[in-house]
Amino acid sequence: MKITHEMYQNSMERLLELYDEYKEIAPDELYNHFKNSHYGVFEKDESFISLEHGSLIEKNLKSIPKVEVMYIFNDFYTSVIYNKDGSLSVHETLDTTEDGLSVIANVSDESGKIEFKVTIETTYN
Repeated sequence: MKITHEMYQNSMERLLELYDEYKEIAPDELYNHFKNSHYGVFEKDESFISLEHGSLIEKNLKSIPKVEVMYIFNDFYTSVIYNKDGSLSVHETLDTTEDGLSVIANVSDESGKIEFKVTIETTYN
Protein backbone atom coordinates (compact mmCIF):
# COMPACT_ATOMS: atom_id res chain seq x y z
CA MET A 1 0.00 0.00 0.00
CA LYS A 2 1.38 3.37 -0.95
CA ILE A 3 0.17 6.85 -1.65
CA THR A 4 1.81 9.13 -4.17
CA HIS A 5 1.91 12.91 -4.17
CA GLU A 6 -0.37 12.84 -7.23
CA MET A 7 -2.94 10.67 -5.39
CA TYR A 8 -2.77 13.02 -2.40
CA GLN A 9 -3.21 16.14 -4.54
CA ASN A 10 -6.02 14.69 -6.68
CA SER A 11 -7.89 13.46 -3.63
CA MET A 12 -7.57 16.80 -1.86
CA GLU A 13 -8.89 18.67 -4.91
CA ARG A 14 -11.77 16.22 -5.44
CA LEU A 15 -12.80 16.21 -1.78
CA LEU A 16 -12.64 20.00 -1.51
CA GLU A 17 -14.92 20.26 -4.57
CA LEU A 18 -17.36 17.79 -3.00
CA TYR A 19 -17.16 19.63 0.32
CA ASP A 20 -18.06 22.93 -1.38
CA GLU A 21 -20.92 21.27 -3.27
CA TYR A 22 -22.47 19.50 -0.28
CA LYS A 23 -21.92 22.36 2.19
CA GLU A 24 -24.51 24.29 0.17
CA ILE A 25 -27.10 21.52 0.62
CA ALA A 26 -28.91 21.01 3.92
CA PRO A 27 -28.90 17.39 5.19
CA ASP A 28 -32.70 17.10 5.11
CA GLU A 29 -32.78 18.63 1.64
CA LEU A 30 -30.36 15.98 0.35
CA TYR A 31 -32.24 13.15 2.05
CA ASN A 32 -35.64 14.33 0.81
CA HIS A 33 -34.29 14.89 -2.71
CA PHE A 34 -33.40 11.21 -2.97
CA LYS A 35 -36.48 10.04 -1.10
CA ASN A 36 -38.72 11.80 -3.60
CA SER A 37 -36.63 11.05 -6.70
CA HIS A 38 -37.25 8.72 -9.63
CA TYR A 39 -34.05 6.69 -9.07
CA GLY A 40 -35.80 3.45 -8.12
CA VAL A 41 -35.74 4.01 -4.39
CA PHE A 42 -35.78 1.09 -1.97
CA GLU A 43 -36.60 2.17 1.57
CA LYS A 44 -35.71 -0.23 4.34
CA ASP A 45 -37.37 2.11 6.81
CA GLU A 46 -37.81 5.85 7.28
CA SER A 47 -34.07 6.32 7.82
CA PHE A 48 -32.46 4.24 5.03
CA ILE A 49 -32.68 4.62 1.26
CA SER A 50 -30.90 2.56 -1.39
CA LEU A 51 -30.89 4.08 -4.86
CA GLU A 52 -31.05 2.36 -8.23
CA HIS A 53 -27.60 3.61 -9.22
CA GLY A 54 -26.03 2.00 -6.14
CA SER A 55 -25.75 4.90 -3.73
CA LEU A 56 -27.00 4.69 -0.16
CA ILE A 57 -28.28 7.40 2.12
CA GLU A 58 -29.11 7.05 5.78
CA LYS A 59 -30.14 9.45 8.51
CA ASN A 60 -29.99 9.27 12.30
CA LEU A 61 -27.67 6.27 12.39
CA LYS A 62 -28.03 4.29 15.60
CA SER A 63 -24.48 2.97 15.29
CA ILE A 64 -23.03 6.51 14.99
CA PRO A 65 -25.25 8.84 17.05
CA LYS A 66 -23.40 12.05 16.09
CA VAL A 67 -24.28 11.57 12.39
CA GLU A 68 -27.39 13.27 11.03
CA VAL A 69 -27.15 12.09 7.39
CA MET A 70 -24.61 9.85 5.66
CA TYR A 71 -24.51 9.59 1.87
CA ILE A 72 -22.36 6.81 0.39
CA PHE A 73 -21.62 7.15 -3.30
CA ASN A 74 -22.16 4.21 -5.65
CA ASP A 75 -18.40 3.55 -5.79
CA PHE A 76 -18.55 2.78 -2.02
CA TYR A 77 -15.20 4.59 -1.64
CA THR A 78 -16.62 8.09 -1.17
CA SER A 79 -19.01 9.34 1.50
CA VAL A 80 -20.47 12.62 2.70
CA ILE A 81 -21.32 12.85 6.39
CA TYR A 82 -23.44 15.59 7.95
CA ASN A 83 -23.00 15.62 11.73
CA LYS A 84 -25.68 16.77 14.15
CA ASP A 85 -23.38 19.58 15.35
CA GLY A 86 -23.57 21.13 11.84
CA SER A 87 -20.15 19.99 10.69
CA LEU A 88 -19.53 18.22 7.39
CA SER A 89 -16.98 15.53 6.48
CA VAL A 90 -16.20 14.09 3.07
CA HIS A 91 -14.22 10.83 2.99
CA GLU A 92 -12.53 8.84 0.25
CA THR A 93 -10.82 5.46 0.61
CA LEU A 94 -7.63 5.65 -1.44
CA ASP A 95 -6.37 2.11 -0.92
CA THR A 96 -7.06 -0.99 1.18
CA THR A 97 -4.75 -3.91 1.91
CA GLU A 98 -5.83 -7.54 1.96
CA ASP A 99 -5.43 -7.65 5.73
CA GLY A 100 -7.75 -4.70 6.31
CA LEU A 101 -5.76 -1.48 6.49
CA SER A 102 -7.21 1.47 4.59
CA VAL A 103 -5.71 4.78 3.54
CA ILE A 104 -8.53 7.30 3.96
CA ALA A 105 -8.53 10.92 2.83
CA ASN A 106 -10.86 13.30 4.63
CA VAL A 107 -11.96 16.92 4.33
CA SER A 108 -13.80 18.16 7.39
CA ASP A 109 -14.80 21.32 9.21
CA GLU A 110 -15.31 19.58 12.57
CA SER A 111 -12.57 21.70 14.18
CA GLY A 112 -14.19 24.93 12.99
CA LYS A 113 -11.93 25.29 9.95
CA ILE A 114 -11.67 23.23 6.78
CA GLU A 115 -8.93 20.62 7.09
CA PHE A 116 -7.63 17.88 4.80
CA LYS A 117 -5.91 14.84 6.23
CA VAL A 118 -4.96 11.31 5.26
CA THR A 119 -5.12 8.53 7.85
CA ILE A 120 -4.49 4.80 8.00
CA GLU A 121 -7.29 2.89 9.69
CA THR A 122 -8.32 -0.72 10.18
CA THR A 123 -11.40 -1.74 8.23
CA TYR A 124 -11.97 -5.21 9.63
CA ASN A 125 -12.49 -6.24 13.23
